[in-house]
Amino acid sequence: MNLKMVGRGVLLSAAFLFIALAVSAPAKASDSRMDMISATKDAFHAQVALSEKERSMGEVKQVLTPYFTDEFMDKFINENIVQTDNGYQTFGSDFAQYFIPFFTYEDGKTKAVNSTKDAIYVMEKFVDDGEGPVSFEDGYQWVRWIQTDDGWKIDDIGMGTPEDIAVKKETAKKKDDTPALANRLIGHFLTSFSFSPFKEAFYLFG
Repeated sequence: MNLKMVGRGVLLSAAFLFIALAVSAPAKASDSRMDMISATKDAFHAQVALSEKERSMGEVKQVLTPYFTDEFMDKFINENIVQTDNGYQTFGSDFAQYFIPFFTYEDGKTKAVNSTKDAIYVMEKFVDDGEGPVSFEDGYQWVRWIQTDDGWKIDDIGMGTPEDIAVKKETAKKKDDTPALANRLIGHFLTSFSFSPFKEAFYLFG
C-alpha cells in the first residue's frame, strides 16, 4: 500500500513539473525583450546617478560603460558632464541631450522592437499633456541597443519612428498589398470583359 502511495506521489510530482514547464515556456520567448527594457531603465538610472556626487572622469566612464557604446558615451560626456572643484558631474536641465527618455516602463506602453538581429529599439509613444515646462510634438521616443563585442549597448537616442523600422513596415505593407492589387486588376478585367462587344463572338467561337 505504501509503495502505491509513493508511486502516485512520484507521478503527481512529475505531472506538476510538466505543467509548470509548459506554462512557463511561452514567457521565455519574451525574456530578452523584457530584459532590454529593464536594462534601459538601469541605464537611465546610471545617467541620473552622475548628478548625485562629484566623481573622477574614470568613475564617470565606469558608471556609463556597461550600458553605452564609447561613441555615445563621449557625446553624453561632452554635452552633459561639467567639471567642478572636486571632479565631474551632471546638473539637471529640461533640455539635456543624450539622456534616455522618461519611459513609463509600463506593460504595453514601453516596447522593445527588433529592427535586425543586431539592433533592438526600446520605444514609447508620448503625448504632450501641456502640463510640463517643455512642450513637444506627440510621437515616439526611442533608445537603440546594438550588439557589440562587449554585449548589447545603447548607441543612439531619438524621436519619431526610427527610419529602419518605418522602412520595414512600408516593405511589409507593399508585400501585403500585392495580392489585393492583383485581385483588383483581375476583377477589373473580368468586369470590362463582361460588357465587351466581343463577348458574343467569344462564346460563339471560343
